[in-house]
Order: sequence, then C-alpha cells, then structure tokens
Amino acid sequence: MGHKKVCFTCRKAFSLYEYETKQVNLTCPECGLDTILLNHKFRPPKRDDLKQWQLAKFLVDHGFLFSHAYKDNIMIHYPKTMEEAETFVRENKR
Repeated sequence: MGHKKVCFTCRKAFSLYEYETKQVNLTCPECGLDTILLNHKFRPPKRDDLKQWQLAKFLVDHGFLFSHAYKDNIMIHYPKTMEEAETFVRENKR
C-alpha cells in the first residue's frame, strides 16, 4: 500500500509506493517546505478548492491522518464540511 506526501502550502499530493523500503524525503519538490505523510486513502481536493484544503489541514492538525477511523467498532466517515469537522474532532479525539 502506498502513501501520499502532501504539501498544504502548494496544495499538492505526491503518491509514494516504496516508502517502507527507502527513507522518504518529506520535502516538497515544488516549494521546498516540509510535507506530511498521509494514508493512501487521502483524496486531495482540486488545487483551487481552498475550503476542502483547509478542511483537510484542520483534520490533520488534530491528528486525523485519513486512515480508517472507528467508533464503537463501527467505521466512521471523514467530514465534508468545516462545521462537520469541528464536531467530528470533538467527538472522536482521543
């Protein structure tokens, strides 16, 4: 399974497939700033969709890295709006 190296500054994601066998360079090839490694399930928004990028950054900043999330052994889905995200973080943060 791959992962994605995500740059919130450039609003770009780069797919990685061999990170487990190699050391990953977490520098953005576009701007040179640090990126974050997210689960392959992360679907980056379109580059000009600022609201969805802000939503993704908010979730990452609160520890949600787009892997499967469960509550009471039931998989929960990631929110689609900032209002839903604030509630999601409050209810699911451990």
